[in-house]
Amino acid sequence: MNLKYLTLSSVVGLEDISGIFTMKSIDQVKIELCGIRTIDGSSCNAFINNMIFSDCSNIEKIDFLLSCEHINQLQLGGGSMLLLPKPKEWKIPNLRIYAHGSAGEFYVMKKEGEIVDSLNLKPYIK
Repeated sequence: MNLKYLTLSSVVGLEDISGIFTMKSIDQVKIELCGIRTIDGSSCNAFINNMIFSDCSNIEKIDFLLSCEHINQLQLGGGSMLLLPKPKEWKIPNLRIYAHGSAGEFYVMKKEGEIVDSLNLKPYIK
């Protein structure tokens, strides 16, 4: 299935979005006010141009998401529990992560293969 836009906003009980990654292509996915903790899936074959997570403060683990090679842009607003895998595992070319950690707010951006962070990433990487 090909979609132009997919928006999930304030879906009560939303815990799993793995079905999104089984589609053929989606131009933009926007997920707002979700209670999801882990973003996971069995395969990441979907071509996604832009994926946005906003006000999803419960997200803890996004290893699967960052390993997807067919997502062009990812913007994620997470909370204090967010742990990131090692940067060498990040496949997404355009990345913006914003979160509140124990050391305050931090931002991570990846553009053209270069990772730029506002704080030292060590406290946030497993």
